[in-house]
Amino acid sequence: MPELNPMLDPTPMAQRAQLTRSEPGQDVTAPSPMGPPSTFQPTERLPSGQLAPVGPPADAFHPVPKAAPELTSVPLPVPRPEHLSTQAPLQAPIPMQRPANLGAPPSTPAGAGTIRFGADANQAAVSEHTRQVLQDIMAQAGVADLRITSTARTPERQALAMYNNIQSQGVASQKELYGAPGDRVVDAYVAGKEAGLSRDEILQAMTAQIHAEGPANVSRHMANDPSALNVIDISPDSIARDQRPAFLEAARNHPSVSRVLDPSNKDPAFHLEINQPQ
Repeated sequence: MPELNPMLDPTPMAQRAQLTRSEPGQDVTAPSPMGPPSTFQPTERLPSGQLAPVGPPADAFHPVPKAAPELTSVPLPVPRPEHLSTQAPLQAPIPMQRPANLGAPPSTPAGAGTIRFGADANQAAVSEHTRQVLQDIMAQAGVADLRITSTARTPERQALAMYNNIQSQGVASQKELYGAPGDRVVDAYVAGKEAGLSRDEILQAMTAQIHAEGPANVSRHMANDPSALNVIDISPDSIARDQRPAFLEAARNHPSVSRVLDPSNKDPAFHLEINQPQ
């Protein structure tokens, strides 16, 4: 009979020791032959050669019960007050009344026309008062449009205007238009022509003569104080022929107009001198 393998245990099964497992909930931290579980921690070697645990202890990983979140109450909706239950309709703002101490607002005369300016006219020299006077005259005469060709002038601009008029209308016409101081400015032109001077040289001589005579003595366009007097020339061609008599009459009758000249006075334009309020 062959020998039995020593690895085989001939002890009956009922007599053999049985392996058991821990029931759920049994303390797993009980000591084992190798010691309690807390001794099994990662280690690192210190400089002295000893081993030291690394990281938190094993019992640090035990779950901590989380506190229940604090319940907050949700505010109940507040009912809309009865007097606000319907939205008020939109209303247009109430217009403010003009304060009585300001009087009536400024108005443009009925039928007032358009005032235009020529290229050589200095618009800044025409005051608001003068513009209003012209609007009054235009409304009375039924004139819809006019063009201002000249306003305040410097001595240089006056010399140029006289030079151009002499060139186009002749010396005699300018002698009839100006007084003695203006006549001497015309004489400066004649002398320059006779001496064979150039256009610029003649203009310089005429300007010098204007200064010598006194600009305001030669022409009212060179009045020293525009705040006291505005002088304007209006092109006759900008006003219809059948409206010119009414325009001149309205201008001569206006209380702010001190002087009116027109082609019948040998002036090439409608010349108006308008006093300014002081």
